[in-house]
Amino acid sequence: MKKLLLAVGCVGIVLAAMWWLVPQDAHDRGVSSGDVSSAVAPSASVAAFANDTSATGVRSTLTTDSDEWQNAASQLAVWAARAASLGPLPHSLADTQPDGQLDVDADGNLVITHGVKRFFEYYLSTVGEESLDDIKSRIARELVQRLPETAAVQAWALFERYTQYKEALSAIPAPDQNTSTLMDTMKARSDARKSWLGTEISDAFFGEEEAYDHYALQKRQLEADDSLSEAEKQQRLEQLTSQLPDQVREVLEETTRPGKVAQQVETMRAQGSSEADIQAYRATQLGPEAAERLGELDKQRAVWQTRYDEYRQQREAILTAGLDASDQQQQIEALQKRLFDTQEQRRVNALDRISEQQ
Repeated sequence: MKKLLLAVGCVGIVLAAMWWLVPQDAHDRGVSSGDVSSAVAPSASVAAFANDTSATGVRSTLTTDSDEWQNAASQLAVWAARAASLGPLPHSLADTQPDGQLDVDADGNLVITHGVKRFFEYYLSTVGEESLDDIKSRIARELVQRLPETAAVQAWALFERYTQYKEALSAIPAPDQNTSTLMDTMKARSDARKSWLGTEISDAFFGEEEAYDHYALQKRQLEADDSLSEAEKQQRLEQLTSQLPDQVREVLEETTRPGKVAQQVETMRAQGSSEADIQAYRATQLGPEAAERLGELDKQRAVWQTRYDEYRQQREAILTAGLDASDQQQQIEALQKRLFDTQEQRRVNALDRISEQQ
């Protein structure tokens, strides 16, 4: 769940969706939307392997006596052996454990889950710190060590398809602010995923992300619809949210809950609720520890506001004392230095400017 939360980012819902829609390794090669499907389509043999999936795992078309199997197994062994010459993990992965999950079914086949994608991305996240060849070697070694032969070769073949899919994303133009372009990009990326990986693998790897992308785009369209009242927009937004997969909806609610709680706290204060009632409400919504931290923050803010209000009173007295502008400024600066440290003075000056503009 936390991985998905990172995926949606620390930015607003629409911006997060737009960020997701831009290929992370893309370099626009000038391919038009109409050329995307042919530009990113894999060969027939690749598609045949990618689409050979089951609900519990991949039934590889690469039988152990086929040339294709022998080639994949040989490549896996070569890359795994090469890992012996590598040094420690790159700095960004130091003191961490490989992310994701690698499981096999009762028949020894690789089980396709979102955890497999997370495993690939754990190592691919170091592109730029080390070469792709080194990354492939690390992944190959890990597959050999953690999986039986059948699943390891399946995982290696899938990893190669996955890296080729990511390279194919460079043929998809980055979207602009236009909603239609965003929709075209979403479809192109979805088509590329299914072409390279197959429907079931694509759904396992990207199903939740695509569900959120569609939700964010529909939310954007909804917010821009001037024909709807705020109440109607809210009702339709709730309907959109209810249609999300359970895990996506849970993460979305987790990310938006603090803001909703803060709004409710403002309403409670306006209605005269006690601080004890507010803390009890926070505890039920965010947990006791978060409620305690917010309570301490309230106290700090209250202390700060008291100090700033006292400063404003003394500042007003200086401004109404009949001094010339130069003397006023000198006395105000002296007042700030007496009451606040250097960092606080910057904040005070900013608040003063805002107050003057208002």
